[in-house]
Amino acid sequence: MRIFVGRERGGVLVSAPMQHENQTNIKASRSPMNEILPKTKRDPAAPACGFGRELMPYHAVMERMAETPVNSVQTSSLPFAQLMRPSKDLDLLLDYVETICDVDGAAPEPFERFLEYPVWPRDPATGKAIGAPSMSDAMLLGAHVRIAVEAKWTEPHYGPYQTVGEWLEDPSRDGGVTRKKSVLKSWTDEVRSARALRRGVSAESLAEIPYQLLHRTASACHHAGPKHAKKPILCYVVFRDPAAPQADAVATASFEDSILGRWTSWLDLAAIEVLLVRVPIIGCPEPMPAPQAARLFIDIGNGLSPYRFDWDGITMRRGADRRAFES
Repeated sequence: MRIFVGRERGGVLVSAPMQHENQTNIKASRSPMNEILPKTKRDPAAPACGFGRELMPYHAVMERMAETPVNSVQTSSLPFAQLMRPSKDLDLLLDYVETICDVDGAAPEPFERFLEYPVWPRDPATGKAIGAPSMSDAMLLGAHVRIAVEAKWTEPHYGPYQTVGEWLEDPSRDGGVTRKKSVLKSWTDEVRSARALRRGVSAESLAEIPYQLLHRTASACHHAGPKHAKKPILCYVVFRDPAAPQADAVATASFEDSILGRWTSWLDLAAIEVLLVRVPIIGCPEPMPAPQAARLFIDIGNGLSPYRFDWDGITMRRGADRRAFES
């Protein structure tokens, strides 16, 4: 597997190959990253997974996932569930995330992996929830890091995501404007509490930011930052079919730019990491009715692999600090 890391500067990235157990003789000259890879293995007895905020065996998580809405075999939650299945490949991918994000600790962290993880916007005075939760596709919790993960595949092909400004004006969502402004303040306060939001950034200035990006960032920052000694990381996993039509590729590229573009200009990237991981899918089940597609979760929980990933084609990008381009 080859993972590309580094801050973008004119499209130039630093690259590093991922070292599998059967590739122990990769020469250091291929990449300086080989010298800083974690040398010890993860604790196999560590809690592996959960659903919501409840730990349970992986197959039980998949049984719960089978009850969630599924539109087709190209719904991102299905291959993402398989990608998150405990495996050596997943551990290697997490090793790289820790390495490039400068996570403290000499050994790889044991992550608790929760799928469909909720974080609620709360009233600062009462602590009560004041709106619908942000549901991250996964939350990976370690001793020194908190990673909110959102997976996408064909979803960006159906149009742009609702912006903060559009959400505020939408009468059908989440109550009136006054309540929405309280929710918006709760999300921005979460990001600010982790010191991940630059000074002078107001809720009003975020009107053109996709609303989902804001509350996913808040989920990563919840109980993170210096006070909690955890580094917040927002990670988008974007599946792609190399054989998909050009229009789909253009839509995906536009979505990726919205993640790593203007939103990161408001963030303090010294305090938070924004990652985008591209995962090529080279094998997908044949189209089937949605109820049958949901049953694929059960297959995944039983160790079957309906999807095939191009592990050598996985790439990773970090959010770019664009202040230099805006000055």
